[in-house]
Amino acid sequence: MLLAQPQLFEKVLALDPVSPTGKQIPGDSRAFFYALKENRNFAFKALAVVAPALFVQESLRPGAKVEFKTETTAQQRDIFNLIVDRARILSDGAGVGTPYHLQKEHDTDTLAKEARRIKHHHLVLWGEVDMLIPLKDMEEMTKLLPNCQLQLIKDVGHVLMIENPDLYARIFTEYFSQ
Repeated sequence: MLLAQPQLFEKVLALDPVSPTGKQIPGDSRAFFYALKENRNFAFKALAVVAPALFVQESLRPGAKVEFKTETTAQQRDIFNLIVDRARILSDGAGVGTPYHLQKEHDTDTLAKEARRIKHHHLVLWGEVDMLIPLKDMEEMTKLLPNCQLQLIKDVGHVLMIENPDLYARIFTEYFSQ
């Protein structure tokens, strides 16, 4: 969209995005998405790993029962449970389309070749305990996009807006108020 209709955007705030280089997807990732759909406990644990700030760290280890931290608010717990339920409904489309397109982009470098044309100011927020998107991908993204700044967020995984919504709101407000 930034290349197709650049006039619609002034700046971009990206939350743990996949870089323009795509992502190499190991094996048949569809099995993972089918397991999300079939087993709520599996879905809960798999998604807990991407929001580690909400959970007791030891409970995220293989074989452990996942536990929310005592300081995780009721609202955060409710939102997380809603996401688990919605992810299970959406897993068919995401399970086929997302891995396919991420791998295709990784293999072809189509967007990476076009990234220099994206002139919009970007602020990329990356949670330092994100287990999905490696820091090296974010650093590469800041090199590919000419006006891109990377901000590392301590003690947050892949979903800042749930793990620390007040911080996300502050960053969002400050960035778009400038």
